[in-house]
Amino acid sequence: MTFGLRNAAQTFQRFIDEALKDFDFCYDYIDDILVYSSSETQHRQHLSQIFKRLSDYGVLINVNKCVFGQPEVTFLGCTVSADGIRPLDTKVQAIQDFPVPKTAKELRRFLGMMNFCRRFIPNAASIQAPLNSLLAGPKVKSSHPIDWTPELQHAFTDCKTSIAKATLLAHPDSTAELAIQTDASDVAIGAVLQQRKGDNWQPLSFFSKKLNNAQRKYSPYDRELLSIYEAIRHFRYLVEARIFSVYTDHKPIFAFSTRRDKCSPRQFRYLDYIGQFTTEVRTLDTYPAKKMSSPTHSHELKRSLCQAHSITNPLLVTRRLIPNCRTYYRIALACDFDGYRWAAPMSTAILQKATTGRTSHQHTDDKFFI
Repeated sequence: MTFGLRNAAQTFQRFIDEALKDFDFCYDYIDDILVYSSSETQHRQHLSQIFKRLSDYGVLINVNKCVFGQPEVTFLGCTVSADGIRPLDTKVQAIQDFPVPKTAKELRRFLGMMNFCRRFIPNAASIQAPLNSLLAGPKVKSSHPIDWTPELQHAFTDCKTSIAKATLLAHPDSTAELAIQTDASDVAIGAVLQQRKGDNWQPLSFFSKKLNNAQRKYSPYDRELLSIYEAIRHFRYLVEARIFSVYTDHKPIFAFSTRRDKCSPRQFRYLDYIGQFTTEVRTLDTYPAKKMSSPTHSHELKRSLCQAHSITNPLLVTRRLIPNCRTYYRIALACDFDGYRWAAPMSTAILQKATTGRTSHQHTDDKFFI
């Protein structure tokens, strides 16, 4: 399939994924391939394997566009090195040199540049809140002039300062302990996903979101619960099938394990989603003093949810995996930990597929699609 057609990018991505699927030392994105190695000798071996595989699949590369043996490279708008990932210096400088916006169009352009680097900035939503409020409403046109005030100038300066102090994000380690630290204010919610290497915590990504008018009326407990819910949803691709802890500075959040019959439908919805992950909620006074233990708190949450929904014999099969999963292996993987099998009910066909890898109308030699 030639480029220019609607499905060209997706088709080529699937082709490259198929060609390089058994190489754990490279990352491919359409026609860009990032190869990472721990030494120069190993790097040459990895490149040799990549070249041979591409040759077997009939793929030609443009040597003039390739960069080999570099300590850091530019990839997908970021600078990638052995230390971690940071935004490009050119993008940071472009934000630093951006003039004061005079129209809504210029402000949208500035905020778009900031949002590209959003995961490197703690509390980005709170910092940008005064500027985002200018674009609220359907009647704001691109040519609409901005009445610049000292408050807006202060927020504009804070945005430039925050990007100049952008945090270096570490490379994810599948064997490291994970933790999500959340917080909520009257304006926004925020979180940081971190991994523990030795005695140090390394940030992997930041998340923040501005509260809407209805969410601003939530109680402190509901806002803290919302921050945990939204943070897990945002970092789902990194924490799924992993044991992690959630740290919050709001101690009453532990009430969800005792006030099982007093939760609102919205709270149950949030708790139901949180309970689908192998997680434990802790307060900041225990962070990071002692080693993370097994998530017994999440088991209590699952039991309370099962009692609330009158589930007599539930199985731990997360409902979030069913509608959009491409492999039942992921469901089966999420079904078993620490000997507990709790969660929402599922159809007989799904349960049979998750536990045996096949349905009643399939042959016995069918396997999981991974």
